[in-house]
Amino acid sequence: MTYQPHPATRRQPEPSGATANCAGVLALLGGIWNLLGFAVQLFAMVFGHWTFGQLISVVINLVVTGLLLSGGIQLFRRKPNGRSQTILGCALVILDAVAGVVLLSVGVSWPGGYAASVLGSTFALLFTAPAIATLVLAAVPSTARWVGSPLEGRV
Repeated sequence: MTYQPHPATRRQPEPSGATANCAGVLALLGGIWNLLGFAVQLFAMVFGHWTFGQLISVVINLVVTGLLLSGGIQLFRRKPNGRSQTILGCALVILDAVAGVVLLSVGVSWPGGYAASVLGSTFALLFTAPAIATLVLAAVPSTARWVGSPLEGRV
């Protein structure tokens, strides 16, 4: 019979925070990217004619910008809420891209036909790769442990 130590005596290693820091950097970069998209779309709406789809896109970009920027900052500060905001922001980016691909495939929002639809779908899915990476990094258990672990010398 093998002796098993009491579970309370086993010590888990201190989380390093590498995944959380990578998720924080990617969240900040994604927030800046969406902020630029918001500014460009708002500029196009102010100085051109606007559609309801553009209005929805501007609102989505603004919400995603807020979630990713605040989530990235809070991940660096080891706040669990930052992890939730980053995951939600990335999920919105992915959902927006998938909805755009569906709309492109049925010809609702892209007037260029099938070739333009395939090209637009390819770019939409290509630009979700950083959001998927950020979502995975923010969702892994090591990030949850790092934001949930107590800070030494916290003031």
